[in-house]
Amino acid sequence: MDELGKLFQCSIRKYFSIDAIIFPEFHNEVGTIIERVKDEEKLQLFYRFVDKNMNKYFRKFETYFEGCFTDKESMEHILGHIPMYHVKQNIGNISETIELLGGLLKDV
Repeated sequence: MDELGKLFQCSIRKYFSIDAIIFPEFHNEVGTIIERVKDEEKLQLFYRFVDKNMNKYFRKFETYFEGCFTDKESMEHILGHIPMYHVKQNIGNISETIELLGGLLKDV
């Protein structure tokens, strides 16, 4: 956060925290499967889901965020304390998934 403040010459205040990260996938052949991601699998799953070309809509800012998410040690530190869930679901039972996630996340 300090890096962004220095970059844009402003102060940045924390308003929200990330309490959990959900990685959704849709599969025709499953019901709803929710798995908590193990610490040693977090980074690999995160990189599988992150947009490799996240600057495509904001080319003006590309130079500022070059290499974002590439420092493995920093990313492990950031993601280490955040619970992550891998959700495999079928579009036909999306209401079941929502109900299960709602119950799970109210305790996070």
